[in-house]
Amino acid sequence: MARNVVITGSASGMGLATAELLGARGDRVIGVDLRDADVIADLSTAAGCAIMVDAVAALVGGDPVDVVIANAGVLGPSALCFAVNYHGAIKTLEGLRPLLARSSAPRAVVTASFAVATVIQPGVAEALEQGQDPGDKVPEGAGYAASKLAIARWVRRMATSADWSGSGILLNAICPGIVETPMQNQSLENPAVVALMGRIPVKRTAKPSELAEAFAFLASEANSYVSGQLLFVDGGLDALFRPHMA
Repeated sequence: MARNVVITGSASGMGLATAELLGARGDRVIGVDLRDADVIADLSTAAGCAIMVDAVAALVGGDPVDVVIANAGVLGPSALCFAVNYHGAIKTLEGLRPLLARSSAPRAVVTASFAVATVIQPGVAEALEQGQDPGDKVPEGAGYAASKLAIARWVRRMATSADWSGSGILLNAICPGIVETPMQNQSLENPAVVALMGRIPVKRTAKPSELAEAFAFLASEANSYVSGQLLFVDGGLDALFRPHMA
């Protein structure tokens, strides 16, 4: 039976690849993005997130949303990273949770990042989690990793709650490594990113279609028991940087 799937950040990269994969498998995909999507919404604002929720509800009518993939994300100024990667992801998931609760097999997946293993600026993710604005205290480039660490921790914390796993909604996160996407290409001007590419244990970067397969599994009914997990799809980078993590 076709499932209703909402994917944010669906116009390019991993979101587009996942939308194409699930659509080819027979699911009804509702894409959300700033352009070229079924729902046009700016998820960096509370108003934009509310518009998205209302639009999705109108599209599915009285039917459930079976899957939410909160994939929208940005590189760039820290304030925008915080707004989209953390606050926008939470507003997306919480806003659509009542529609997920109608499904007989609801699944939610968030895009975090391998960067959660590399955060070097202490206190920023913690400030976000406590509802504070880290403001200008964040060095250039540190906002992305901090926003991804904060959303990964949110997934771990909320997955065990009554609202999520307690209500039958399996909530997980994917932590991609370096993926060949338009957004990732923006980072290639950073010598540290180029150096990191040379250290990937499997000796290559990932294609969006490879990440799509991971999203598809966590979003599927075949995933009946995985919840609260951070799945690193990074060619071995997390193991390289944190070999003693169990």
